[in-house]
Amino acid sequence: RFFFLRTTIKESKPITSLNAAVIVKYYDNITPLGGGGQPFEIYYLKKKGLPIGIASGVPLVSYALNKIAYVFVSLLALLIFGFGETGPFIKILCLIGLAINLIIPTAIIMFALLPRFSSAIARLIAKIAKKLRLVKNQQEYYEKMTGSFTEYAECIKYFLHKSKITIAIGFLCSIAYFI
Repeated sequence: RFFFLRTTIKESKPITSLNAAVIVKYYDNITPLGGGGQPFEIYYLKKKGLPIGIASGVPLVSYALNKIAYVFVSLLALLIFGFGETGPFIKILCLIGLAINLIIPTAIIMFALLPRFSSAIARLIAKIAKKLRLVKNQQEYYEKMTGSFTEYAECIKYFLHKSKITIAIGFLCSIAYFI
């Protein structure tokens, strides 16, 4: 997170980076299925004055790299050590789990690189929110969401196109974490 924040906002924030990483681990450990860390990290970074695109882009890029590194380390371990004495059912479940872990970062990248896809998702969410009476003005909510999605997509594109070194460092840190 330190490298991602330093790359996007052009200043070092070691305490903010450390706090964001700790918040993610804490909320991942207390929420069901370990899915609560990123929303709280986004909230924390937004409260620290970061734009919503960076506050959401940095955690999601970090999350995607963690998932890719997890699959990489897992496949490497399977190639080196094999499945051991497990039955075919466990082997199939392992491979399904690895595939699911690859779907998440792929969806994040698709969301950032395909604006029509993200716009369709935003329109669907706004429509559902209106039907559930969570929002009053569906069009205003849609425009607010697409603005946030655009900012988020720009942050992701920035990392993918202009900051390959930061992506590589983040990936290596993720691999080291899982090893």
